[in-house]
Amino acid sequence: RQAAMASEAEQFRRKLGYASVGSPAVENLGRSAALAEQFEPDHPYARKGQILWLRNRGGLDPLRNSVSWERAQWNAQQLEPAYGAANPHIHLYATDQWSNDGAPWARVDWNQIFSDGPAWARLLAGNLNSWLDLFEWWTIHRQSVDGDIGGGWSDDVEILPAFGLMALTLPDSSDLTKLGFQRFSDGIWNSSIIDQQAGFQAQFADVEHVAEPTGNLLHVSALLDYGDPERIERMLKSERTFRDLFLSDPADSPLGHSHFLANMMSSTSIAAGGAFAADLPLSGRVTNPFPFLIWYAGNPGATAPLEAWARSWLADAMRTDNGKPAGVFPNAVWTPTDGIGLLDGNWWGEDASHGQFSSMPTYQWYPYSLAGFFHSWTGDPAFLQPFDAVQTLTTAWIGAGQPVSGATPTPGQEDVWAGGALKATAVGAISNIRLLTGSAINGSYLNNFASGYAKLLLNPTSVAPLAALQGPANQLIAKWPYKTTEGVMTDRILEPGWADVISYYIGADVLATYFGMPAQAASWGNTTRLFAAAVTAAGPDRLDASLYLFSPATRTIDLRLWQLRPGFDYVLQAGPAAGLGLAPSPVTQSFQFTQARRGDAVSLELPGNTQYAVQIRPRFPLPAPLLPPGPQPDLAINARDLAFDAG
Repeated sequence: RQAAMASEAEQFRRKLGYASVGSPAVENLGRSAALAEQFEPDHPYARKGQILWLRNRGGLDPLRNSVSWERAQWNAQQLEPAYGAANPHIHLYATDQWSNDGAPWARVDWNQIFSDGPAWARLLAGNLNSWLDLFEWWTIHRQSVDGDIGGGWSDDVEILPAFGLMALTLPDSSDLTKLGFQRFSDGIWNSSIIDQQAGFQAQFADVEHVAEPTGNLLHVSALLDYGDPERIERMLKSERTFRDLFLSDPADSPLGHSHFLANMMSSTSIAAGGAFAADLPLSGRVTNPFPFLIWYAGNPGATAPLEAWARSWLADAMRTDNGKPAGVFPNAVWTPTDGIGLLDGNWWGEDASHGQFSSMPTYQWYPYSLAGFFHSWTGDPAFLQPFDAVQTLTTAWIGAGQPVSGATPTPGQEDVWAGGALKATAVGAISNIRLLTGSAINGSYLNNFASGYAKLLLNPTSVAPLAALQGPANQLIAKWPYKTTEGVMTDRILEPGWADVISYYIGADVLATYFGMPAQAASWGNTTRLFAAAVTAAGPDRLDASLYLFSPATRTIDLRLWQLRPGFDYVLQAGPAAGLGLAPSPVTQSFQFTQARRGDAVSLELPGNTQYAVQIRPRFPLPAPLLPPGPQPDLAINARDLAFDAG
């Protein structure tokens, strides 16, 4: 009977939209469903089983946009009249109202703490701290000694990069968040999930999931412990597997291209020559860390295979086979023939029978970020062609009245359809290109589609772009209990737009940075969490930032610089400012420094409760950069490599 009920629970799970198999969340849902159904109505555990069921069902979808959530709320509302006053979980699910003794779901109201100071600073600091609170909660209450946080390696791997990116922003102001990320990153590396020699997942699976343990983590881990040789070695091992196992031989390609042999693989095998012999934009999840590896030291052995893959995708984007508009990255390339699309020539849609589960443009940010990286790295203008194309296509879509792009383009209207489908997909990559190169490309596209941080860069004195942060902040506050103890599905506790606040602090579009464009300009040390920063200009020859410290005392803070060109002298000027994005007036601090190495920090005095501005410029005009940059020294040493010998 229990087996029959477990089978029924699995049917419910499938109908309610969660497709992952074998995770603790699915097991919990199945167990609670079986438990709830095996008790007669008068059994003393009948209500207990129902409550467990609705909590697990609701926990599968803390975003509350599926039938799973609706069913949980309906169940709770049936129980609310009789039991809501006695059981806070029933009352929470039925009414969205929670009250208890403050533990463990107490939430700090940062809006009250940041009640003074300029509005832009209050919004940034309150938003950032709310997310740090959430990630610290999970590190404290849910992380196991092995490093996972309750969903198992397969689930947790999608949310943990959020911990790392938040920790990068204020690296010594939330040690718990960094600890949680690195403990997970080390835990999964030392688990049975990873083949440590190959630097890749040991189990055979589709590229969407097999790439997550390395592609989602290795580069973030290396940024947090910059120069740690073990973190670099992990990326090197992963890239070697990409080069030696996953990539096709250009000699076997009709066009001389280098593509993934297939989209199903493991650390030791790949499904070449069968139904999965297609390269996808989603294959970029495998390569996510490799631009950081190249940026770190310019290792030519790492650069060559990734650049060959990027140039193959660039060439495919410029082709017009099967009616595909020029400049559009197709949704698949059939590797044996270099055919655009899958075997039926469909360049835009999905086909699960060939390992492709999402239609365009769900994962196009990977090739956009890769093209943006290689343009900034090599200076080759050919890598700008996809960005010029998206501007042209979206302009055509706007000119056609912005029709809704359905699942299938109308023959003869492929350009308009693609423009509507792509819309804002390339905003982050274009914004980061402009920061990294100082160019002004694709301004009309950004004016049409940029929001949030990219919009601020277009108009650095406007506070309007920061309004985009309020939606995710409000949702996090409203759903706080669901995001903490009630969050069963750990890969679903984030809100869309959660990362945008980080962009203001680091001076780059954070998601395009994460997806393969090392563009972060700054991180901030010794600030405490009572601190807001909005980088309003950044690049290899400049940094402008507006700062605010929510504390009365002056504090010495460290500004760690990631994009200024090393080996040159710079001048830092700082002082009070009248508003966001404005220059210091008067200049109260001014000093010269040499940027010896990437990531070195300069210290400055930040007065408390004062709207402050920092500007950095070269002491003398910089010479034209050498592109691509030559190989750089590998720091090659970390604190744990040192030992004290008393003799």
